[in-house]
Amino acid sequence: VKLAKDFKHKEMKVYAILLCRWPLRDQPKPKIVAASYELSKFGYFERNSVKEWAVFFTRTLVGNTEPGTRQSVEDGEYGCHVQVRHDGISATAITDKEYPARVAFGFIQSLIDEFREKFRPQWDEIAEPKAKMVDFPPLDEAIIKYQNPANVDKIQSIMQQIDETKIIMHNNIELALARGEKIDDLVDKSEDLSRAAKVFYKQAKKANRCCVIL
Repeated sequence: VKLAKDFKHKEMKVYAILLCRWPLRDQPKPKIVAASYELSKFGYFERNSVKEWAVFFTRTLVGNTEPGTRQSVEDGEYGCHVQVRHDGISATAITDKEYPARVAFGFIQSLIDEFREKFRPQWDEIAEPKAKMVDFPPLDEAIIKYQNPANVDKIQSIMQQIDETKIIMHNNIELALARGEKIDDLVDKSEDLSRAAKVFYKQAKKANRCCVIL
């Protein structure tokens, strides 16, 4: 497969994959229903803050993406690939900036389809505000498998359906926010971020480790 050969010798990284119920009629922000992380790059005491940032950016970007849309936001050395569907499920993949968007959207699409099929009978239940995240092993399998984007064989047919010209690209996270919103203001107001995570953000920002999420 030519696409697999193109990526064979490239080192890339997938840090997190999160699935959400969104849009929702009676909730103001996306509900995270399943997540998987690969954070071996980070120190033990940084990992909780990194997870909080993944949730924060997922809810922020999914909430600012129109249903039926895919968008990729690159900031610093990281990328966040977001897909919001009309059927009430959305997903993000947080990667390094070299990771190809089309591969990310390929495995996101595959995971969304599999998740919806498995949890269709519990669709409303898992979206309840107090509902816990569900166990979804394919998420953990995917975050390991697709660390190498050359492992695209099973999603080739999905990738062929993804028109890269229809992926909205942003090279700054604030370009993906609602008009007038500033990331610093959202950070200050966020209930997803602990005090430690906000300190982590400010320290990383001072050190110019942009997007600071990872």
